[in-house]
Amino acid sequence: ASLRRFAQKDESDDIEAFRRRLVESQESDVQAFREKLLAGAMEFDRVTKAQSTPAADEWVAPAEAPQAGRLLIANPELFFSDPTFGNKFGAPGTMAQFFSPDQLADLLPVVLLFADNPLQSAGYVLNRRTGKLMGDLAEAEDQEMRCFQVQPIWWGGPGAQGQLSMLHTYPQVEGAKKITDELYLGGSFDSAQDEVTNGIASSWNFKFFLQVTLWGAGSLEDEIRRNWWLPATCSHQVVMKVRERGVGALRAKPMWKEVLELAGGEYDLIQKKFYGEA
Repeated sequence: ASLRRFAQKDESDDIEAFRRRLVESQESDVQAFREKLLAGAMEFDRVTKAQSTPAADEWVAPAEAPQAGRLLIANPELFFSDPTFGNKFGAPGTMAQFFSPDQLADLLPVVLLFADNPLQSAGYVLNRRTGKLMGDLAEAEDQEMRCFQVQPIWWGGPGAQGQLSMLHTYPQVEGAKKITDELYLGGSFDSAQDEVTNGIASSWNFKFFLQVTLWGAGSLEDEIRRNWWLPATCSHQVVMKVRERGVGALRAKPMWKEVLELAGGEYDLIQKKFYGEA
């Protein structure tokens, strides 16, 4: 009987010790996750403060034709008047009258082309959030996320349903494809995380897009002829810039307005007319 009591006590001690280790492990995991979130938030704050006003290396210039690495900036007159154009990107239709100029400008797509050839063109809408973060995706998919938890997931367009893509500035990411000398597409997600955790790359020089905007052969050229888009070249800093979503004075100007201002000339005049400033 004494041996049985001893065995039961020993088993009870083992269970209690296991419970303590489990609790300690969970607390450690939670603390580590909180530290990663805090580090990400601090980096976000640093980057947004550094990018609160256009720097000398942020530039946009009108272009004659679309090309991989260039922008397509929506023509507001046709976006809100041509249902074929507006419906493709979720224009509010008759409800537009209830929106402020900034709210309407946020709906005007600014697209980065990452492919443009005779068979197909493709790009990402740069100024449309999904409302989700990469951390939400990691939780839903049960994926390891060593960084990028607080990065927003952007809506890249209506094509390629469910496809998640990664845009960044690091050629050393394994499998990355070159768009321009400063912008790269995709590559190994684990390699990207290694670059960040090793302190080589900043997590805020990565952007993640759900879906893409696609054009078949000749479609984009047709839209350009119909004046749907204002083509432009730009620095990679304009593409990767972190724009604060605060309120009042803390809220960044809409990207659509900003890129047209930077382009100057006739492009700047378009945004001024849209805002009733010209």
